[in-house]
Amino acid sequence: MFVSAFRYRVNSRRNTPCVHRTVTIDARFKCDNPLLALLFSLAMVGCVVPGSVERPPTMASNLPCEQVATRYEDFTKKQRVQTAYGMPLDGAPWFRSFRGWDRWPVADDPDARRQWLAATATLGNRAWTAALMNADDQAMAGTLQRQMQRCARQALDATVDDAQWNAWMDRSAQPSAYRRWQRWLGLYPITRIRLKAGVRAWQYDYLADYGASQQHSAWQVYEASVAAPALIDRLLAEAPELPGLPRPDRALLTHWVAEHAPVFRLDVATDADRPGRPVWMEDQLAFDVARPVAHVQLLPWQDRGELVWQLIYTLWFAGRPAESGWDPYAGALDGILWRVTLDRDGKLRMRDSIHPCGCYHVLFPPDAVVAAQDIAEPAVVPEVVRTPGRVEVAVRRTDHLIVDVSPAAVAADGAQRYRLAAYTDLLSMPMAGTGQRRALFGADGLVPESRRSERWYLWPSGVRSPGTMRIWGRHAIAFVGSRHFDDPNLFADLLVDQQPEGLINAR
Repeated sequence: MFVSAFRYRVNSRRNTPCVHRTVTIDARFKCDNPLLALLFSLAMVGCVVPGSVERPPTMASNLPCEQVATRYEDFTKKQRVQTAYGMPLDGAPWFRSFRGWDRWPVADDPDARRQWLAATATLGNRAWTAALMNADDQAMAGTLQRQMQRCARQALDATVDDAQWNAWMDRSAQPSAYRRWQRWLGLYPITRIRLKAGVRAWQYDYLADYGASQQHSAWQVYEASVAAPALIDRLLAEAPELPGLPRPDRALLTHWVAEHAPVFRLDVATDADRPGRPVWMEDQLAFDVARPVAHVQLLPWQDRGELVWQLIYTLWFAGRPAESGWDPYAGALDGILWRVTLDRDGKLRMRDSIHPCGCYHVLFPPDAVVAAQDIAEPAVVPEVVRTPGRVEVAVRRTDHLIVDVSPAAVAADGAQRYRLAAYTDLLSMPMAGTGQRRALFGADGLVPESRRSERWYLWPSGVRSPGTMRIWGRHAIAFVGSRHFDDPNLFADLLVDQQPEGLINAR
């Protein structure tokens, strides 16, 4: 039996009137053999619901950029600090892109093309800078950082002709998060039948349990603290500014962040249901339940033909406890990723959510729409939430599913606070007691400590390690068919505008 187990050790120390508690996460019994996965998945298809470091040679200050790119790739690989935040453009790791940037509308003029490249440089700079911060050899990391910056400036200053522009567009196309060879070995044309039945059964059960309840009034409320000015400045500095979509000004973004930070109403039964933050205690992944944090991103996107902003909040839990002797969904780390899609003026276009594994996608549109039914895996749309302001998100215990969304009260009695921080903090986190740094995510974008046993029988879906927490941009969100959380055609594919009378509740 392949078991992904975890345990919580809660340590308390009283050096202030408050008690600081750290939940230590221990993931065990890991196995990733594809052949074993195939055999296990075919049997279970009906069940769905530090080594030595080689020091690179000294680098010349005027090294050709092709060699700088090679040195960077070799160095980050040997130091084990590669990052999956954005996709590096082939041959130019100082530039990175997200899904859909190759389809961004760019005018046929040098300034617009240069602005698009500048946006890839903004994203790239944050990613590769964090990777180099995590390296043990900081002397060589510093040299590489200066060379990467030089090469980015040179590329931005160069004239971009049509051939070069088409090459940049080709390099920025994102690969699918689904692996075809995995589906082929998993006999996907056959296994998808049972996968689809399992998904439909889960959707039916989830919608049957969704809705307001008097029991929610006894749950613990968490509200966002006021965003620090330094956070607003950082979000603006790190937000890639693609052509046609100017960044909001400081005052407007401050308003957006406060207006759309959810009020979470949580059913807290154990420490696994308390929000917190992942931390490194030396080389051990742990979880601080005393200081809850939601990590925030501001990213450009497209939605149904419009250029829009995504404001994304990620709230973390220590894990999902087992509900039985062998629970394939249990494991270390869990969370809620809450996305608010806004037009350039801040008008609400959509709210939706997944868990950081890419599971449990639900949509809460502000307008009268229904889920399209002519697709392999229809979307889950529990209700229309029309209110343009703050909302309260009710989250049940253990599996941390959203069970209600409603307009938030002006102030909740007895509410606790969670702090807002930049999502990119997760790309380079201090390792307590070592003086070193490490990303939460591995080179493949996954958090290996959070692997689940469900990955074995969901293996034929083509998703890499289903149930495992993963970095932004790597979220496959359907087991039947193919769907990505950051696909600019997502809402156009999932929703139909005309709503039959009375089909969906609205608040």
